[in-house]
Amino acid sequence: DFADHGLPDLLRAFAASHPRVRIELRVGRSLELGSALQAGQLDLAISMRHVPTPDETAVVSEPMLWLCSEKGLATLQEAVPLALLDPYCGFREAALNALDAAGRRYRIAAGSASLAGLRAAVDAGIALTPRTR
Repeated sequence: DFADHGLPDLLRAFAASHPRVRIELRVGRSLELGSALQAGQLDLAISMRHVPTPDETAVVSEPMLWLCSEKGLATLQEAVPLALLDPYCGFREAALNALDAAGRRYRIAAGSASLAGLRAAVDAGIALTPRTR
């Protein structure tokens, strides 16, 4: 979610303060990155969390938003059509919990393992998705 927007500024600042460090980037889902960090395959992971744990530091804060296209009919349906990443995804869980708490009916109109898939479903106007800006 933040590889396109928040990460470039962090990389620029890090490279300016550590000009001789070689950076190897792996962009992926938070659960996968956390597992790789725990296994010693990564030195550092920047991942999504609701709240940082005691050994983590918050570096970027982005609110969750409902995103949809102006082109489609997704917002006119009685049951909210969702485009969601495959489990486990914090946004998926937060969206389903929020809709359940609000008593709103929903259906999963599109599932994907990638953000590109979500973007296509939303841009087509067939679904809404919870993401960062």
